[in-house]
Amino acid sequence: MKDVVIVGGGVAGIYAAYKSASSGNNVKLIEASSKLGGRINSRVDSISGDSIDNGQHLLVGAYHSFIELLKFIGTYDLIEYQEKFFVKYYSKNGPFSLQQKLPGQLGMLTALMKLDQVSFSSKMKAIQFVAKIRTNRIKSKGKTCFQLLKDENQGDDMVKVLWEPLILATINTSIQEADAFVFTEVLRLAFFADRKNGKLIFPKEGLNDLIDPFTQKFELIGGEVLFNTSIKSFERANNKWRLELTKSRNLDCDELILAIPPHKIEKLENEINIPDFTYSPIISVYLWYDKDFMDEIIAALLDTKTQWVFNKRKLGFQNGKDKFPGYLTCTISAADDIIKKSSKEIADICDSELKSYFKADSNLLHYKVIKEAKATINQNLKSSQERMNFKSSEPNLKFVGDWIWTSLPCTIESACRSYDVE
Repeated sequence: MKDVVIVGGGVAGIYAAYKSASSGNNVKLIEASSKLGGRINSRVDSISGDSIDNGQHLLVGAYHSFIELLKFIGTYDLIEYQEKFFVKYYSKNGPFSLQQKLPGQLGMLTALMKLDQVSFSSKMKAIQFVAKIRTNRIKSKGKTCFQLLKDENQGDDMVKVLWEPLILATINTSIQEADAFVFTEVLRLAFFADRKNGKLIFPKEGLNDLIDPFTQKFELIGGEVLFNTSIKSFERANNKWRLELTKSRNLDCDELILAIPPHKIEKLENEINIPDFTYSPIISVYLWYDKDFMDEIIAALLDTKTQWVFNKRKLGFQNGKDKFPGYLTCTISAADDIIKKSSKEIADICDSELKSYFKADSNLLHYKVIKEAKATINQNLKSSQERMNFKSSEPNLKFVGDWIWTSLPCTIESACRSYDVE
């Protein structure tokens, strides 16, 4: 048994705490705030009474580690699998759908063939592209997504309708910069894998509800959570790690795991050579209307600032329904070009685009805009190389988080899987 201290109670930290304690270690989890979850958090909107998340999170069946964590916490029943892959697209030329009617890979390939507003030639080239990914014949290392799609002769119409929206949603980096290897791994392991791995998953309640029971479950396996406690510095002392914490407290441990973002690690009073990452923002816009004019759970918008729209009422969020029948969430990934606009300006942009594309005769009654300026690192070729090269140089010092290299984008699943990286 080792004494293990984990700093940071986000998803990476609580997954590491769960795995380490399950292995028989004496684990303390340190969290600076009064609750766990980190960037996975929610609160109740004071006007509508509805739960709002710090950002709309979309999961897929390939999130095996995160799903394992939810099962441990006991909140697995708070997520819902989409029966078959279905996304409604809205464009200037009208709506169309990407709909899987057959199971597994065959179903997704058939769905591509029936995709409207894309030429037959582009569909065939996309199927050839997917086949090469599935059989590991794709050469994506060292390329941007833009370069790869050009090399694979992907039609501009397919790029616009399918590949670019998917790249923005999963990698949060522009298609001109995003690492193609990370993108092809997403396609191989999730969207064009087997039937269950490719399914979309939606949280049916606020993100806090997914995470909050962790503390009680963790204590049952011998763990301890120290809330409202921050680390000031750490050093090696007698073959152990000595941590200086707030509240004039010191703590010694055999193994130290830092589960905090790179820019916070840099602020610690210790020399750690953290890569100089740049960051990419995500904006989440919550809109309440006098009518529920969206029939689908999820929709993609093309040629707009708004990229994805989620109908929270269809997902089961009903607290404010009597006063606000319509409740939608819009996401804007890689939002560098509008992050400095005011909340009202951003809400007005989304509202205008929604009403135009959905032909909605409705009134916007209330809105909330959440800007995550450092939502993820910018997942370009430079950062991927730095992630791959980054290793802890100290014994029994481990780093976990979505920025650690797992070959996946900086997602909830990558945050969990980082614990298993040697």
